[in-house]
Amino acid sequence: SLMQNWEQLQQSLLPSILDYYKQERQDLGYDIEVNENYPLVETTNEISEMIRLD
Repeated sequence: SLMQNWEQLQQSLLPSILDYYKQERQDLGYDIEVNENYPLVETTNEISEMIRLD
């Protein structure tokens, strides 16, 4: 069911994941200092490229 509905689920989850990522990035100080493991991400499309199911 998860795999069959992944596209729809992903679209509904991405805004919350993006908000969480931005907050973590800020909490870790990477909004001030560049860190290649936490690149600047502004859109849900960008964050979706960083997510995959294993």
